[in-house]
Amino acid sequence: MQDLELIKVHGTYYKDFMKNLESHTNILDLTNVLISQDDIRKCYTYDMYGGHLSKLGNEIVSKLIAKKVRSIMTTEV
Repeated sequence: MQDLELIKVHGTYYKDFMKNLESHTNILDLTNVLISQDDIRKCYTYDMYGGHLSKLGNEIVSKLIAKKVRSIMTTEV
């Protein structure tokens, strides 16, 4: 959660790394989806750092991962 709050204010700091990685493997960056939530904190459990996804966060992430996996499976078959 702290990383997302930092990115929301200062922008994505890892774009070059992701571009490089993209040429070697499938990438699913969930940053923009999580940042676009009305309240990022609802996507994480309540603790000092917000290091774990909450039920809502897990639902959002699992749906996006499932969609990406379906997309990969249908394009690579």
